[in-house]
Amino acid sequence: MRKNIDNLNILRCIGILLVVLRHILVPFVSDAWPLETNYSHNIYLVIFGKYVSSFSMPLFVFISGFIFSYLRIKLKKYETTKIFIQKKLKRLIVPFIILAPIYIVVFLDVNNILNFLFFLQYSPGHFWFLIMLFIIFFIFYQFENFFRYKIKYGIIITLLLFVFYPVFAYLKIMPLANTCKYLPFFYMGYLFYCHDALIEKYILNKKILFFFSHLFLFSICLYFLQLNSIENLLKKIIRFYYILPLGILATLILYIYLTNIKKINNTILKNIVLNINQNSYYIYIIHQPVLIIYYNSELISKSPYPLIISFGFLISIIISILISKILNRFRYGRMLIGATS
Repeated sequence: MRKNIDNLNILRCIGILLVVLRHILVPFVSDAWPLETNYSHNIYLVIFGKYVSSFSMPLFVFISGFIFSYLRIKLKKYETTKIFIQKKLKRLIVPFIILAPIYIVVFLDVNNILNFLFFLQYSPGHFWFLIMLFIIFFIFYQFENFFRYKIKYGIIITLLLFVFYPVFAYLKIMPLANTCKYLPFFYMGYLFYCHDALIEKYILNKKILFFFSHLFLFSICLYFLQLNSIENLLKKIIRFYYILPLGILATLILYIYLTNIKKINNTILKNIVLNINQNSYYIYIIHQPVLIIYYNSELISKSPYPLIISFGFLISIIISILISKILNRFRYGRMLIGATS
């Protein structure tokens, strides 16, 4: 993929669309969002939602690791720790500090300062991703040589941290829990750039094998999660850990497929991919509040499910891109989303 970095744009486009798709299904599969309107849970959408969530965020984090590797190795970015910290503070922490409190106050039931601070670290909506990514970036920047050249030890450490992520989740220290959970996927993305030739040699002809392995493993996990007769401990283990093998397999499938894609010649499709890719970060920041407002409409709640999901998918993407383009016209708008130079 290094030979055609444009393929990464397609992969990033797919990644953010999968994240949006997963969030669109939330009202039909859980009660995670603060909605005044009611949506009946649908078993088929629950299964589909679990399938999408098994690789949507892992793929998104994988792409971040791939890009970080590309910027460091190919473009020699972030020469000093000071420059690196300044860039990531602007890109990730400033948007979090500004937007996460707004999200919490507007959409969540805040009673007092302690309640607000708890939400800020435990469940600040989709903005948890920004803190998690900042921590991972910091870890990799400080220990990059170790992760790049001591690969076996790097894999062992990231897997051990992954194994312990439920402990941090139980203690309700979610920034650390999310970091440990998604660190293997970031490392995978990092390795796939700096060792692409070696990795592709072993995986390029195994797309079908990975696909059926992913489908089989997902079916097995789903079967055990639906059984009421098995011990709760086994269910918890599967629920916590199935994302790792499924996320790795799905990412491999998409990566292999996109390495074989030639440049997009269709002008309309090319422009769509370009717009989504350029605004993927802003789509992530903006789309969830848009969807919550959308789902709180009584008219929407009475519509057929396929129409709700299809229209919600399109409107959340389009509105997010339009808002990001408006914000980018103004200095303070760019600052709000971490896009200042």
